[in-house]
Amino acid sequence: MTVLPLRPLWLCRTCAHPWPCGQARIDLINQFRDNPAALPTFMGVMLHLAIRDITKLDPNAITDPEDLNQRFVRWTHP
Repeated sequence: MTVLPLRPLWLCRTCAHPWPCGQARIDLINQFRDNPAALPTFMGVMLHLAIRDITKLDPNAITDPEDLNQRFVRWTHP
């Protein structure tokens, strides 16, 4: 089972790195192995939740949206 992030900071609960960290990505790939097309969709939802949480904490925190897109979604595409 995937370790979900510590919200609203979006850090890994295990290693305190930005979520999804390397281990969380491995866990997510394994969790979605039977339906890999659902992984980008799930991560897209997580991206939107992260944007909401992060901007509530600091409206100016997101300076490069592409960084968050890479962190949450782009890595899911082969």
